[in-house]
Amino acid sequence: MDWDQQVAQEWADPEAPGFLDRVTVLAGQCPTGDGAGVFELACAHDSTGHPARAVELYEEARTLGLTGLRRRRSSVQLASSLRNVGRAAEGVELLTAELAEPADELSDAVRGFLALCLADLGREREALGLALGALAPHLPRYQRSLGAYAAQLRLREPLGPTVRQVVLDGTDVRGLAEFYRQLLGYEYRPGDEPVADEDPDWLVLRGPAGAVDLAFQGVAVLTPTTWPDDEVPMQLHLDCTVPDLDGLRAVHRRALELGAVLRADRSDDPEEPLFVYADPAGHPFCVFVAPGG
Repeated sequence: MDWDQQVAQEWADPEAPGFLDRVTVLAGQCPTGDGAGVFELACAHDSTGHPARAVELYEEARTLGLTGLRRRRSSVQLASSLRNVGRAAEGVELLTAELAEPADELSDAVRGFLALCLADLGREREALGLALGALAPHLPRYQRSLGAYAAQLRLREPLGPTVRQVVLDGTDVRGLAEFYRQLLGYEYRPGDEPVADEDPDWLVLRGPAGAVDLAFQGVAVLTPTTWPDDEVPMQLHLDCTVPDLDGLRAVHRRALELGAVLRADRSDDPEEPLFVYADPAGHPFCVFVAPGG
């Protein structure tokens, strides 16, 4: 039994005990001298619920070199894992390039996973157009009309850049990042986690799928806003929402515990209850009730 046959045998039952350990061994025995072994290991981590590690391994495999169907699969699966760790924009970039490749058995998968990434970024019309465009050729009737409607959906999507992250200045980058990590439930970008004796000047927090990330850059001096006094205006602020008043009160307590300073209390507003705060570095942010969060 050659190496590829052994790999196929393991994938026949990926839920079997010791599956990941056996694929790890097989990856180290890969005879091809390229990234095939690392790719199979990435797949194993992906299928067993370790998307962050899968991303690292897919990227390593692509650097080592992949050919044929494995190269194409790596694009689809890396994009999917990037989406699962909150990096859908990178998935869109990767799969958009794949659309230009010659058609093959994975072309519809490229469109399907690209649609998922686009939907996470709020580009639902374009996502629907891609998904329907992939479906249309497989219908027994109405292929032309559905394909035309799908193309219209994609064309109507506004063209322009996608906001990837909001960047906040601070004299204590780690402290500011920790404030928002605990307030919003975000996670550090891999490699940005706290370490001893550090003095970072740039950190990134990843939000859940579809959310805009937050980045923090160090500055020597920062003059906090004096809002609502006009001496130092807001210039920029974050709007955060909760689904109801109970959520607003809970976030209010949490924000104050973490060191936020209350700047305005409109929690009794019947149309849009809200609080306005300054974070520990002085940046303003609002939390208000919006049905559905």
